[in-house]
Amino acid sequence: IQAQSVEPPLFMRGIELWRRGLLDEAEASWMNYLQYADHCSAPHATDLRFNLGVLRHQKNDFESAHQFYEAALQCNPNHVNALTNSAIVLAALDKLADAANLMRKVIQLTPDNPSAHKNLAYVEQRIAAASYGSDSEKTAAAPHSKVNTLFIL
Repeated sequence: IQAQSVEPPLFMRGIELWRRGLLDEAEASWMNYLQYADHCSAPHATDLRFNLGVLRHQKNDFESAHQFYEAALQCNPNHVNALTNSAIVLAALDKLADAANLMRKVIQLTPDNPSAHKNLAYVEQRIAAASYGSDSEKTAAAPHSKVNTLFIL
């Protein structure tokens, strides 16, 4: 079966299910499509991986969310929402240097993005606090940008 023949019923069905709040069903639909869209040239390849990352992120499964964001970035290295969300989950996983690097890339791509600047400042504050052995990084405010929502065509 070719990806194009299953794309509308699986990818678009996943979007409809997500809109109705049926996250597990949306994820199942997208995971089914992923077996056909296993390469970046498949229709909706980047969006599929990004959407799965958002779903896992919403479930606080940060490791898996990061893997899907990274997969989206393999398809499109300049996908600003995937870069941002990946940085947010890396910060949640205390991988602060990696999170800061991704936020710097977001700022390079979108220099007028105030959330990116705030998120970078938050991560840098946590890095500085950690280097001084402070516990304040554990109580610092969360990133100013909420999880970017699903990329819907």
